[in-house]
Amino acid sequence: MPRLEANLAADNSNYVCDVRIGLLGHSVLSTKQFDEFYWPYLEKMINRIVEAGKTVCISAQDHITRFAEHFQDIPKGHAIIQFEMDDPFELRKLLPNACLAGGMKASMLGHGTPQENVDYVKKLIDGMGDGFILCQDKFIAYRNDCNRENLLAVCDYVHSL
Repeated sequence: MPRLEANLAADNSNYVCDVRIGLLGHSVLSTKQFDEFYWPYLEKMINRIVEAGKTVCISAQDHITRFAEHFQDIPKGHAIIQFEMDDPFELRKLLPNACLAGGMKASMLGHGTPQENVDYVKKLIDGMGDGFILCQDKFIAYRNDCNRENLLAVCDYVHSL
């Protein structure tokens, strides 16, 4: 883990986290396979990050809820879980110790109304409490992925808080 140790030794105070880990393979693994092949190494890395007093951002594509119990023992203030397809309110109940990032439906930004988007953002902010980073649930890269008026309405609402 030389690269991890280099990250932990660096001054990352200008960043939201010290280490970023992308979870991709978990989406095609059974829980048993995850426990055997993925978790022992991921747990070792997370424990080292916590031991160093640093923060990890775990970007989980697809669903992460079925593996949430693995992340429940990470001390508060050390983990950001960036989720994609999970229900944010269910995930919040399972991971009160983690900062959650996501929740804003890209499909709503692209195809909803400005009022629907603002109403949903209000629900997210009110329901998620402390330790929440509002961001889209999917990568937005193509025309019509996001409607300009919807994004402006969401930004105006958030800036008014």
